[in-house]
Amino acid sequence: MRIGFVVLLAIVLGLAVSMASAIAEFGYSQTTPTLAVSALPLSPNIGPASRVVIKDAVHHFGEMYNSDVGRHTFILRNAGPGTLKLGQGLASCACTIANVSRQEIPPGESAEVAVEWRPVGAFGELKKTYTIPTNDPNRQSLVLSVEGMVLSEWRMDPPFLNFQEVGVSETKEVTANLLAYRSDKCEITGHTWENSKLADKLGFAYQAMSAEELAKLKPTPKAGVRLKCVARPGLPVGPLMQRLSLNTTLQKEPIPVPLAGDVSEEVSFIGYNKFDPKKRLLDLGTVVRGTAKESRIAGYRETRQSVGRRFPRIGPDHHRDDAPGLQGVEGSGANGGRGEVVKC
Repeated sequence: MRIGFVVLLAIVLGLAVSMASAIAEFGYSQTTPTLAVSALPLSPNIGPASRVVIKDAVHHFGEMYNSDVGRHTFILRNAGPGTLKLGQGLASCACTIANVSRQEIPPGESAEVAVEWRPVGAFGELKKTYTIPTNDPNRQSLVLSVEGMVLSEWRMDPPFLNFQEVGVSETKEVTANLLAYRSDKCEITGHTWENSKLADKLGFAYQAMSAEELAKLKPTPKAGVRLKCVARPGLPVGPLMQRLSLNTTLQKEPIPVPLAGDVSEEVSFIGYNKFDPKKRLLDLGTVVRGTAKESRIAGYRETRQSVGRRFPRIGPDHHRDDAPGLQGVEGSGANGGRGEVVKC
């Protein structure tokens, strides 16, 4: 019994020493991390209770531009017999900053919460909040809100000219609107293409939007120009790498308008054997005289729907490809036979 106890004690001591060494070497600690006090509600008063009162916890700025700064001061009052305590508030967005004038409010007195909202880059109807923990047993969190219709001084709708997918021999047209919300004058005074090598494959035109067209948009801009861009046949296959720079009356710097899309072949092929998609060559290899050989490829049009085609059997009597739209190129085979490399 004593021997077993000694062995057990030795094991326990060994584990303790190992853990101590690990902690010393790696700095490991099992201490439970503490949360910031401001993230938790405040404890109610032990004695008389506090009661926070606010006339209006929501302020609407109306229409404002995303370059503006909205400021509003909320007034909080302690209507309870106990001291009202306010914790560190938490904003729903980094664009909202608040400053509380005092953290403890005696009975019958008030405090100010000054809120500043900078909606940089925002657009549309928005709402931001600032939550303040309190020791009011019936209102442990006070939520203050600022709202507004945020407008840009100008914006592109959509933000780029999106061709999506266009065939290499296709002509395709896309449009976008340049809208002005602060100025009643929106004019284009010039434009340039970033990639001049593609300039002859792209067309650009614009026209001022009518009052009726502007009235259909919400929020309603004061002025606007409709842009039209045309992709012409001959663009290189692959992603469309181009950007249009507009000189306008809206700002001194040119406005960049990216072009998006993918230029594709009318039919793309995927081979199941030795197929080179870049050269569009399907290598059937060697065909022995008196035998036949068969292969398959799959074709995809712009709609991405398969238009698979089976090649004809290549045998002793087939020295060319009779399938429509395909060309046969004769070649030499081993053992005096004949083979073909089919070019798509």
